[in-house]
Amino acid sequence: MWTVFFSLLTCLVKYSFSGRSVVVPRKYGDVLGYATDLGRIFYGIQFAQPPLCSLRWNLPAPISRWVLATINATEIPPACPQPACDIHDILCPKTTSEECLYLNIFTPLQNNSSLLPVMIFIPYRLGVLGFLATGTGPNNFKGNYGILDQRLAIACFLATGTGPNNFKGNYGILDQRLAIAWINQISMLSEEI
Repeated sequence: MWTVFFSLLTCLVKYSFSGRSVVVPRKYGDVLGYATDLGRIFYGIQFAQPPLCSLRWNLPAPISRWVLATINATEIPPACPQPACDIHDILCPKTTSEECLYLNIFTPLQNNSSLLPVMIFIPYRLGVLGFLATGTGPNNFKGNYGILDQRLAIACFLATGTGPNNFKGNYGILDQRLAIAWINQISMLSEEI
């Protein structure tokens, strides 16, 4: 209940401020986000190749470069496919896609030379709570926040393979590990994303 309340409150705070464009260069390409009075917001930053075709039932593959030279990180990305929401429709994802291995990153406005703590939120259940965490940002930007989308439900925990030495599975956990490794590559989130 509190998660839903704070998520809705954060939505209201987010939309009450007009955003200013922010472009941050990264080794994968440039990222276009926006700044509010509370901090900088970057939605849908790809941390792995989309788990499609031959990558669907395999380990997440790191990216070497984004397809576009500048990614638009001002729009909430589609949620990962998941069971239908069991609560009010306004709280449920409007679009889903298997191309959903994204991070939403929130940083404070001030750029200082000291490293700030990083909090990573990993949605712990299917449906509305994971989507709300993905689609909203924290209203307190004293540190850096990363909220990740990962494969869910059958795409997350289905096991494949032909025997004990060729076992594959736990793709959602491996998505989490790759996202955390991607975040660890960033020396100062507040300056570099």
